[in-house]
Amino acid sequence: MDTRFIDRHRKRLTYLLKNVPVDPSGSLEVQAHWARYTCIVMSGYIEDSVKELFSAYTIERTPTRIFNYVSAQLKYFQTADTEKIGALVSKFDDAWLSSLNNFLTDERKAAVNSVVGNRHRIAHGLDVAVTMSQLSQWYPKVNEVIDHLAHLCTI
Repeated sequence: MDTRFIDRHRKRLTYLLKNVPVDPSGSLEVQAHWARYTCIVMSGYIEDSVKELFSAYTIERTPTRIFNYVSAQLKYFQTADTEKIGALVSKFDDAWLSSLNNFLTDERKAAVNSVVGNRHRIAHGLDVAVTMSQLSQWYPKVNEVIDHLAHLCTI
């Protein structure tokens, strides 16, 4: 399975997490905006990676008509929290859902759900107290979940 798409997203997120701009005036506002932006990018990474993985799985294993249908359905997949990811996984294979549920520790669930939940609040103009430190802690857990989904799509 080609993971270049996911690798590009990871490089971008790694850059954002390591290169937080410093406001010369000492204000934390720039860092807060950077954290919100990074949270939105990370949420997009989760959502897009899930779509890409299941699209790649389908194109490699099914006739074109089925791939076209699955691709059309994946366009509606959004707000990729662990519940919605689980619902999508279950549509492919109940054994995969069992594997995913066993893999999703409280920390992994919290990381994915926190990123997606904060993105939702940011998108709706609500106050968010997400920090770069939190995002840096969630990012490895998010990657573990994406890697597990990639593994499921290769078996």
